[in-house]
Amino acid sequence: MARVHLVEDSIDISEELLLGEFSNAFRVLPSTRGECYLDFILYSEGARKAVVIQRVRVRQEFLAHVTSLMSEVLQDNQALGSFFEFQR
Repeated sequence: MARVHLVEDSIDISEELLLGEFSNAFRVLPSTRGECYLDFILYSEGARKAVVIQRVRVRQEFLAHVTSLMSEVLQDNQALGSFFEFQR
């Protein structure tokens, strides 16, 4: 059975990723073997153009945990900045 736990270790981030990329849309696409892609997208309504700026592949079971954590952050910001690991 899969489980999620809070990780207390430090997280390294490269200089290139430090400021992040701006995204104003996303989608979830099925992949193979129980995995899916999370596409983070920059969308311009005026130009009617969307560009995937980052694609992440995750196990489908992980989406429930992502949804739960995002809900917590939106409700009270207590989980903001927390690092969780998904283990099978």
